[in-house]
Amino acid sequence: MIKKIILVRHAQTYANIYNLIAGSYDVDITEQGRMQKNKVGDRLLREKKDISVIYSSDLKRAYKTAQGIKKTFKKAKLKVDKNLREMHFGIAEGKTLDEVGDINIEWKNKWIEYGYPVNVPLQETRKEVVARAKKAIKKIVKKEKDKKVICLVTHGMLIKLLLADLLKLGDKLDGKIEVIDNTDYVELLYNTENEKLTLI
Repeated sequence: MIKKIILVRHAQTYANIYNLIAGSYDVDITEQGRMQKNKVGDRLLREKKDISVIYSSDLKRAYKTAQGIKKTFKKAKLKVDKNLREMHFGIAEGKTLDEVGDINIEWKNKWIEYGYPVNVPLQETRKEVVARAKKAIKKIVKKEKDKKVICLVTHGMLIKLLLADLLKLGDKLDGKIEVIDNTDYVELLYNTENEKLTLI
């Protein structure tokens, strides 16, 4: 069976405004973010996305966005999976990239060169993030056997790294793929027979 997975990035946060690296830090959405989360469900409906169930990261910026989607898709249940949360950026969390560079310029330069953190202390690795995301999707699909369209509200870097893996873009991602905008989405297909994910 083929299932459709819709990955939605959360609404705008205060970290987005001030260019802070949020990661696992539970930052709230802005007033603009509140407007975005109230519109994203309507946009998904208008673009004929028949969502059966909604899963969200446990971080409030994702959960509040998921609540906005549920207002439109009232019959869809809203559930939480902490494995959908953002990449953990280690000691860079709560800082700007320039502040990371002030601590260690190599960390900043590598981040720019690769398009994601490479050697920041206590960070989650790219491989760990992708493995966690794939494991979460597999578990959710297995649990929601009768659901054809599953909406996952998650985070920018997680989506970017998962897509880069599916597209086999290599180690360095700078200039190849960007983080999608707040409340934008991408669609994947999941084949339950071979457990393969593909980008639509």
